Amino acid sequence: NGTATNSGTLIMSGTNQTINGNIGNTNSLNRFDVNSTTTVTGNINSTNIGGNGTLIMNGTTQSITGIVGTTNLNINSGTTTVNGNINSQNTNINNNSSLTLNNSTVNSVIKTGTAGTGNLNLSGTNSITGDVGEASKKLNNINALANSNTTFNDNIYSNNINLGTSSTLDAKKDITSTITGSGTLNLNGTNDQTINGTVGTTNLNVNNGSNKVIANDNINSTNT
Repeated sequence: NGTATNSGTLIMSGTNQTINGNIGNTNSLNRFDVNSTTTVTGNINSTNIGGNGTLIMNGTTQSITGIVGTTNLNINSGTTTVNGNINSQNTNINNNSSLTLNNSTVNSVIKTGTAGTGNLNLSGTNSITGDVGEASKKLNNINALANSNTTFNDNIYSNNINLGTSSTLDAKKDITSTITGSGTLNLNGTNDQTINGTVGTTNLNVNNGSNKVIANDNINSTNT
C-alpha cells in the first residue's frame, strides 16, 4: 500500500516472481513497475503499471485499476476486469480466461494462445486500437454487455460476438465472427469492409459512405 492515495513505487526486478495478495489495497500506489515475469493472484490498484516485463494475472476474480503499460499483459485464469487504459504491446487472454474492459482505451493487440479460447467482455465506453484475435487463433467470445459502446479500430477475429441489450459495436475494419444479440452493429470504416460470418443483430447499420461492405455469409438482422 502507499502511505497515501497515489503514492509509493513497487519495482519487480527478479526473473520469475509471484505476489499473492492485493497491491494498493488501502491506498493506491503511484507506480508498479514490472521488469520481470511477475504473477499476481490479487487485485492491482496503481496509477501507473509499467515496465519491460510480463504481468500475469492468475487468480479467480481480479481487477486492475490504473494504466497498464507493461510489455505483455497475460490473463491466464479466471476473469480480470481492467478499470483503466491498456498500452501494452501484447495483451494475451489464455486458457479460456476472460478480460473485461470497463471504460478503457486500449492500444494493444489482443490475442489468445490457443485458437478458439479466451473471452473479451465490454462494459461502459471503450476504444480498441490493434487487432483482436488472429486469423489462425480466434478468440472464443466477445461479449458487449448491456448499454456498452465500443469502437474497434482494427480487425476482429472471434468465434462469436454477442451484443447485449442496447449495446453498440462500431467496427472500422474487417470482422471474422458470427454476430448475434439484441444490440447494434455499426460499420463505420473509411475503406471497404468484409464480414465473414452470419450477422443476426437487432440492428446493422452501414455508415461507411461510398465504401463497400462485403458480406460473405447471411444477414438475419431485424433492421439493416
